[in-house]
Amino acid sequence: MENIFGGIIEENFPSLARDLDIQIQEAQRTPGKSIAKRSSPRHIVIRLFKVKMKERTLKAVRQKHQVTYKGNPIRLPADFSAETLKARKDWGPICSLLKQNNYQPRILYPMKLSIVYEGQIQYFSDKQMLRQLVTTKLPLQELLEGALNLETHQNRTSLKHKPHRTYKTKIEVKKQRQKTKKPKVHRQQIA
Repeated sequence: MENIFGGIIEENFPSLARDLDIQIQEAQRTPGKSIAKRSSPRHIVIRLFKVKMKERTLKAVRQKHQVTYKGNPIRLPADFSAETLKARKDWGPICSLLKQNNYQPRILYPMKLSIVYEGQIQYFSDKQMLRQLVTTKLPLQELLEGALNLETHQNRTSLKHKPHRTYKTKIEVKKQRQKTKKPKVHRQQIA
């Protein structure tokens, strides 16, 4: 498996292969799902010794856009930490609102948001930076009011503290349904 990764780097990024001393700490194949009608490729997870090597490799992959192995196109995605995945997921509702209104949002590596506003690209590493821009731009303020938990008061913007929603357990819901149900009336049969 180390040879496969080395071959991918040599084929697509020969200068990177010469510059970097790529040292693989661990490489393993993931279990494949068996689909009878077609053969599906298995994923290979590779852990490198140095984070710098990983970052340079992924940067080169992003710049090239099309990576191949023996002439076949492949993907080399980053395996993000749980914290990074959560941060990227938190941008989701904001991105969908911005996309609907043609602000061209993009989540950049690893967890920055970029939008096109008034012809310029704006970058935000966290929601607080986005809030700072939104407080000065009325169209964005109206659009993202709910997503950023903003509340406007006469040209003043503050964080809205939402009351916590109470959830009922299944037993409580069942008891409530039983109370509201009408009792069944049984008819007596006459012989």
